[in-house]
Amino acid sequence: MLRQGAISCAFAREDYSDINGDFERIKITSDRLVCLVPEGHPRAKDKTISIRELKGEKILYYEQSTMMRSLFLGAGFTIPDASIGAKGRNALLLVKQGLGIMLEFRKPIDDSELGGFSILDIEPEVRSDINFVYLPHALSDTGRRFVSFIKRYARTNPPQA
Repeated sequence: MLRQGAISCAFAREDYSDINGDFERIKITSDRLVCLVPEGHPRAKDKTISIRELKGEKILYYEQSTMMRSLFLGAGFTIPDASIGAKGRNALLLVKQGLGIMLEFRKPIDDSELGGFSILDIEPEVRSDINFVYLPHALSDTGRRFVSFIKRYARTNPPQA
C-alpha cells in the first residue's frame, strides 16, 4: 500500500521482505518470539525451547510470515496451513485447554491472561522490530507533523526489549 501510494506511512515488522532502503524508518519497539504451552505439557517447566523441538507438535497459531516459514524450514520441517485453527485470544484459550501450543511475540500477551499455560523463550532468540515506515516525499503536511510526533516519541521512549 505504501508503494502504491494508498497510504503514506505504516507500522510494520522489520522482517517484511519488501521493506527496503526506499523507506525511512523509525524503530518503535522490539519483541521476542515465545512458545506458549499448556500447563500439562511435558515442557511446561522448561524455560526455553528451539524451533527444531517443535516438530510434531500441534501448533494452533503462529503469525504467517516469511520469517516464520524460514524458521520452520531452517529447522527441517514445515507447518501445514491446517495447523492454524484459531487466532489470537481464541488460540490462547485452546492452549489453556491443552489442545496444542502457540507461537507469539511476547508483548501482545497481556499479563492478565497469564495462568493455564507456560511461556518458553525460543532459543536461539528470535526478535522482530516494529518500525514506523514512510516515504518522505509522499507525506502531506499532516503526515509530516505525524512523523515529527513519532520522532519525538521515539526519542523520549527508546525501544526496549
